[in-house]
Amino acid sequence: MTKTELRKKTNKLISDAVSGMRKNMEKAISSGSMNIEEADDNYILPRSLVIALLQEEINQFDCKGTDFEKEVKKNAKNIYAMI
Repeated sequence: MTKTELRKKTNKLISDAVSGMRKNMEKAISSGSMNIEEADDNYILPRSLVIALLQEEINQFDCKGTDFEKEVKKNAKNIYAMI
C-alpha cells in the first residue's frame, strides 16, 4: 500500500464514520435519553454525546475474537501511542 492509498482509504472510513455519527446523533437526540432542555449551557452534554457516538463507531469496527480484530487492535494501539 502507498501513503496515497492509505490516505484515500482512511478518508473514506472517516467520511463513512461521520455520516454514521450524524445519523446516530439525531437518533440519540430524538430518543429522549438526554434531558436537553435542563442541561447546563456548557460542553458536558455535547462531549458525552460525542463519546457515545465514537464508542458506537468503535463497536462498528469490532470483529470480536477474530485474528483480523486482534491485528487491528494491536496496530491501533501502536498508532495511538504516536498521536
